[in-house]
Amino acid sequence: MPDQDKTKEQLIDELREIRQRLSAMEAAEARRESAANELRASQENFEKIVQGASEGILVADPVTTEFKYANSAICSMLG
Repeated sequence: MPDQDKTKEQLIDELREIRQRLSAMEAAEARRESAANELRASQENFEKIVQGASEGILVADPVTTEFKYANSAICSMLG
């Protein structure tokens, strides 16, 4: 139905629905940003722990045997 054929109440109801959807989208975006920040912090902590380890840590793809990650200790060990 075209907007000009709608009653004032119908238009107000539609506006309320749009505002509710917008609020839900904003809340979802805030949760997504929070999760992204938590992931970033977790990755930074992992990096600090692994790089600070005196043991060599090497991660390789089991199929291709390509190195995916190596900490500084393993790099020193292997030259």
